[in-house]
Formats: sequence, structure tokens, C-alpha cells
Amino acid sequence: MIKVIKQSKIIKREILIIALLAFFFSCKKESIEPDAKNNTEKPLITVVSKNIPTITENLCGSSFNNVLKVNTGTELQIQLNFKSVNTLSQYKIDVHNNFDCHSHGKIAASNPWYVLKLVDVVGKNYTVTEILDIPSNSSSGNYHLTFRLLDELGNEAQPVEFNIVLINSNDSINPQLILTTPTNDSIGIDRGNNLNFTGIMTDNLSLNGGKYQVSYKDSANTQFDLEETFFSVTQGLTYNFNFNYTIPNFAVKGPSLFIIKVFDEANNVYEKKIKVTIN
Repeated sequence: MIKVIKQSKIIKREILIIALLAFFFSCKKESIEPDAKNNTEKPLITVVSKNIPTITENLCGSSFNNVLKVNTGTELQIQLNFKSVNTLSQYKIDVHNNFDCHSHGKIAASNPWYVLKLVDVVGKNYTVTEILDIPSNSSSGNYHLTFRLLDELGNEAQPVEFNIVLINSNDSINPQLILTTPTNDSIGIDRGNNLNFTGIMTDNLSLNGGKYQVSYKDSANTQFDLEETFFSVTQGLTYNFNFNYTIPNFAVKGPSLFIIKVFDEANNVYEKKIKVTIN
């Protein structure tokens, strides 16, 4: 009987010890669990330096102070610092053209510069210098450059964005348009009548694969895209331009602005504006 009592006491003591150890380790685990595991604070991207200074320029009808003017065949170097209270995960570089001002229109058969790069990172403080090579045959025009950053919990930093104006080093000269009709840059026309534009489009090197666009803004500042025609890939240096448009009977009366744009093979653009008063 004494042996049974002793054995019972030993069992109870062991159960008590196991319970205490379980409680101790449970509390210890909670105490060392990093607060960052539930942290939703966003990481931060800081631009440390770049080899091209930013300027202010009017693009797509708005003024931007984050514009980089870069020549093709050169390098764009940007040093970035990534910082987070949580462990970092990945950053992304995205370069894409903005030829149509993101109106999702067609673009000419050209060679737009394009970059999509994903890089894994570790730690909570990381500095990197990104060197972006720009091919010499890249099309001129407007581009967007965006840097994005994620931590391991999926929190995303505020993106860092630049507008890039790319200048083709092989061809930086805009095409030209010489209008034969109308003979004046300011004319009047009645609703229901035909408006005719004729002339010759030229370029110093090549119109191949380029295009022209015709649009107008009425007196209410509403824009109408009327025509977009692509040149053949063997167009050469000239194109005979002939465009007819009947002014709708419902058109808003008053001063309007017709705009003709010509794009060459390198995507250089020339813009001609004609003031048309609709009666």
C-alpha cells in the first residue's frame, strides 16, 4: 500500500512538472514571437542617386516634375535604398511606352523599349544600383519607369515613378507636313460641309512603319479621333496626304482645333494645328 501511494505521488509530480514546462515554453514562445509578424507598415523606396537629373516638362497635356530625358544607346543608372520593419521580399522594375498617353490606341510598327525585371532581396535594409541599358534602335517617345517593392508579408511600398522622354540617337529629327489645302491655318466652315486636308508628309531618313493621326477638339473641349493610318514598311521618305471629313450637323458651333500628327520610323512626331470655326 505504501508503494502505491509513493508511485501516485511521483506520477502527480511528473504531471505537474510537464504542465509547468508546457506553460513555460508556451509563454516563452509568445514572448519571443516578433511583433513584425502582424505588422502592416509599408516598406519604403528611396532614390539615393541617378546619372540623369529630373526636369519638369509638359507631357500628355499635364506638367510633370519627374521627367528624365535620355538618349538611346546609353545607360540609365539609378541607386535605390529599400527599407522595411519586416523582412524584404522582392522588387520590380517596369519600363513600358506611353506613346498613346495610355489611351490604349494603336502604336506604330516601331521598336519600343521594354523592361520587366523581378529581383528577390533579403534583410530589412538593402541598397542597389540598377543599370538599365537602352538599345540604340529604340523608338523615340514617352515612357514610364516604375519601381515597386514588397516585404515578406505582402505589404507594398509606395511606387517610385519616372516619366522618360527617349531620344533616338540615330534619328532625332521630326518629320514634316506641308499642307496645300487649306491654305490658311485659320478657316471657317458650315455644319454639313466637307473639310479637305491635302499635302505631303516627309522625313529626313524614313517614314517606314510610321503613321499619321487626325483629331479635333470642339469649342466644348471634347476631342474626336478621326483617323489613324499606318505607312507601309517600305514607305520611304514621302507620303501624299489626303483626308476628307464632313462636319456633322450636330457638331458644336464655335472655334475648334484640328490636329494632324505625323510619326516617322523612329517615332519622332510632328504636329500641325489648324483653327476651324464651325458655323
